Amino acid sequence: DGKIIATGEGSCTITATAGGKSDSVTVTVKAGPDFQELYNKYCKSTWADYGSDGSYLSVDTNPYDWDDDGLAYPAAYTAISKINTELGLPSSLLKDMGQTTGADGRQSETFGGITVTWKYHPDKGLEVSYKLN
Repeated sequence: DGKIIATGEGSCTITATAGGKSDSVTVTVKAGPDFQELYNKYCKSTWADYGSDGSYLSVDTNPYDWDDDGLAYPAAYTAISKINTELGLPSSLLKDMGQTTGADGRQSETFGGITVTWKYHPDKGLEVSYKLN
């Protein structure tokens, strides 16, 4: 019934002993992505936002929901592609995003410590959110 609390990056081996038996596990803690850095590098615009606590990054290709077939901010689509690449996400994710229809609703995939959610509407464009687990 022990609890492990990470206090920083690194690895350690934890050994538990009870009733004359013991077992060990190695725990590795890695820092998550710096969403503010990704925002500054690829977004820095009204179509993107990040959590001040570093917990998420959101990109909206049409933040004002203009009736323009979802193409209000083409640079936002480019940013999504670059963010996916920098986070080491599979190229199939961008393909899945591009094949999402309005009828599909919100989609979600988890990759390691990051959950990516997205939705698409033909008039409102693509909305993507990256969150730390």
